[in-house]
Amino acid sequence: RGLLKTDTQGYERNVLLGARGSLAHIELVQLEVSLSPLYDGDLGVADAIEMLAGFSFVPVSFESGFTDKTTGKQLQADIIFQREI
Repeated sequence: RGLLKTDTQGYERNVLLGARGSLAHIELVQLEVSLSPLYDGDLGVADAIEMLAGFSFVPVSFESGFTDKTTGKQLQADIIFQREI
C-alpha cells in the first residue's frame, strides 16, 4: 500500500480520475485543496471530500497550507484521506 500526494494547482480532479484504477492499491491520499477558489477547476474542500468518498476514502487529518500574508486568510490546506476499512 502506498501514498498518493498531489500538488497540481487546479488539476486534482483530473489526477484522481486518472488514478482511479490505482486507488484500490493506495492506503493514503494527501490532497491540496482550496479554501477559496485560486485556480480554474480546482477542488474545494466539500468537493474533495465527496470525490474521495466515492473512492472509499475518508478524511483523517487537515494540515495547514498556503495563507495570504496580507489578510491572514488561509487559502489552501492539505487533507489526508485514508481508505475506509
